[in-house]
Amino acid sequence: MIFCTINDFPAYGNLSGYTVKGAKACPICEEDTISDRLVHGGKNVYLCNRRLLHRSHPYRKKMKPFNGKQELRNPPKILSGKEVYKKVKNIENNFGKPYKRSDGTLYKKRSIFWDLPYWKHLSVRHCIDVMHVEKNVCETLIGTLLNILGKTKVPQRYSSNIRNLVSMKDLKLVGLKSHDCHTLMQQLLPVALRGVLPNHVRGAIIRLCYFFNAIFSKVVDSDTLNTLQRDVITTMCELEMFFPPSFFDIMQHLVVHLVREIKICGPVFLRNMYPFERYMKPLAAYVRNQNRPEGCMIQGYIAEEALQFVNEYMSNVEPIGLPTSRHEGRLQGQGTLGKKVVTANPETLDQAHLYILQHMVDVHPYLEKHQTLLSAQNPSKGERWLAMEHNRLFRKWFSDEVDNELLLEREKVSDEDQDDRSTMQNSGVALMAMSMSVASAKDTRPAYDAQPYFGVIKEIWELDYVQFRIPVFRCMWVEHNKGVRVDRMGFTLVDFSREGYKSEPFIMANQARQIFYIKDPNG
Repeated sequence: MIFCTINDFPAYGNLSGYTVKGAKACPICEEDTISDRLVHGGKNVYLCNRRLLHRSHPYRKKMKPFNGKQELRNPPKILSGKEVYKKVKNIENNFGKPYKRSDGTLYKKRSIFWDLPYWKHLSVRHCIDVMHVEKNVCETLIGTLLNILGKTKVPQRYSSNIRNLVSMKDLKLVGLKSHDCHTLMQQLLPVALRGVLPNHVRGAIIRLCYFFNAIFSKVVDSDTLNTLQRDVITTMCELEMFFPPSFFDIMQHLVVHLVREIKICGPVFLRNMYPFERYMKPLAAYVRNQNRPEGCMIQGYIAEEALQFVNEYMSNVEPIGLPTSRHEGRLQGQGTLGKKVVTANPETLDQAHLYILQHMVDVHPYLEKHQTLLSAQNPSKGERWLAMEHNRLFRKWFSDEVDNELLLEREKVSDEDQDDRSTMQNSGVALMAMSMSVASAKDTRPAYDAQPYFGVIKEIWELDYVQFRIPVFRCMWVEHNKGVRVDRMGFTLVDFSREGYKSEPFIMANQARQIFYIKDPNG
């Protein structure tokens, strides 16, 4: 059963039968769409966002910042399902193109979809592809930010290398994919805007970016949807004050309808077109016979599904003909680049060893009882090796791959020196730890809360306990109280001149949460 189709906006029009160009291009407002034709621009624009505001909103009475008129019109009426059916129930369609049979008679090819009764077509919903809308909005906003984006380093697998997409000669961003616009719009663009544009213009664009970030969340609180709707309408009205009319094409207008789509169809991330576009590459790789592409895709998909099932069913058997993943069997991370066997200051090594003892699960029962490992009865094999003197020689890596328990995937991290030589930034790290806070020296009820600590990886160590090795990161941490603050726009500002916690530089590899830093354009 098909619940909804997921397509970009031109395909939306092809499938739904509604014209998505011209004066009435909005498939939701339909006949109630209000547009203006630019005489010199040769395009239709949609400057009708004020009519969506509450009747008493002050923007409705303002004239000079908008089109010189007060906005007294009512919001567009959204048709119900019964009203839509009443409009289209008498439409008769004759689908297909005429073809000639061998005997000369004409016939028409019909698709499987249109062989269904017509009422079943009405039960299929055509969703607005939000990432397509986001891409079009993003491309109209990033023209003045090339200098900042040209200096940005992001982690590996976060997005394309943004610096390679910046063409200073043509003053364009070239080769942008949908996911690149997704990361630009939600995270990079608000940062890049900090050093340009007046405050009121910058604030409106950043609020639009925050709106897209909110609706793309995997969990959306239904109680906040009405607030999101009011905020985005107000933001679009503010953009009408600052941007020329040519900015407001049909894609900008569709932004005000995205919250309604969430109420009907659920969170945005479940109905993006992007994962389907990505999967077209594996499907195209299945094609061996250009005359029968669909059959090749079906055979290739079934063969791969069978191999995956057999591989999972016989998990203890090495698969035949399938490459073994380099991550197979790794639990705590593994160095991948620049191995060196070195020695370090004994005090620093003891700090690393003590940190490992404090965070190993095997040691926790003995720490609670204030007993030493050597006096424990029947210690495990791992506990015995932890209790012995560790090897003073250790392995040092420039790059490492660790498991991210939150994302259920592996992240590549590297030290700061490696980042300086690379086009990527993989050394940023954060640690969530419980911290005690008190209101004053006389406060008898301290509060405990999870606090983020920010830093960069200076070195990647792999301590040798003969029978096993444990990777740890030696980091430079920023003092939380004086070096970290959140400004009024919600940006977390980290001052690396405020170094702190020098006696606790180490963390376990599986405790690291990868982040990246962008230099503040405001200095």
